[in-house]
Amino acid sequence: MPEEDPTILDHTVIESLRELDPEGECGLLSELVDLFLSDTPPRMKDLESALASGDAKTVEEVAHSLKSSCGNLGAARLATLFKEIEAFGRGKDLAEVPSLVDRSNDEFRRVEEALKAEVS
Repeated sequence: MPEEDPTILDHTVIESLRELDPEGECGLLSELVDLFLSDTPPRMKDLESALASGDAKTVEEVAHSLKSSCGNLGAARLATLFKEIEAFGRGKDLAEVPSLVDRSNDEFRRVEEALKAEVS
């Protein structure tokens, strides 16, 4: 197992979600992780499609939604990337967004691995 990187997930958020489960079970956390992992890739594809078509408004909206869902699960670094993408979309300046999207794809893979480890 790879060494855990504490910057991938904010463990205070993870622990707060664990505390919402009765008797320390991981049901809620597991359900939220499953939803996040199934919902995020299609939304990231939507972001890439909006970027490819130059649709700054949709880039902003999708990035905002992704930022929020990442924050809810403690994926702060990924949320920050989406926050930057959102700002560029709002400013209708998409020149920097492709590199941020590439970085967000890489970071999502790290988050995915870390979240799966949390619920396994």
